[in-house]
Amino acid sequence: MGWCAAATSYLIYRNSTSNSAAASNIAATAINYVDDLIIERGAGYYYWVQSKNAYGTSVFSQVAEGGTVPRAPQNVLATKGTADSR
Repeated sequence: MGWCAAATSYLIYRNSTSNSAAASNIAATAINYVDDLIIERGAGYYYWVQSKNAYGTSVFSQVAEGGTVPRAPQNVLATKGTADSR
């Protein structure tokens, strides 16, 4: 996730619902991007950023959505089958 702003640092928040008030702070950084590597595969997430400088902390940014594709099926079993099952 990346963004454009002029600040000394940024706070990144994540939630599984679109509710910034209940979001968890997952990172603090001085650069304008972050890789969220601790997520559940197949789940969707909502992200917000706050910028900070000597005068304080901003309100939350607009929401950004992200996630990953689901896990591949496991324990798949193929059988020969019959002509009728095609």
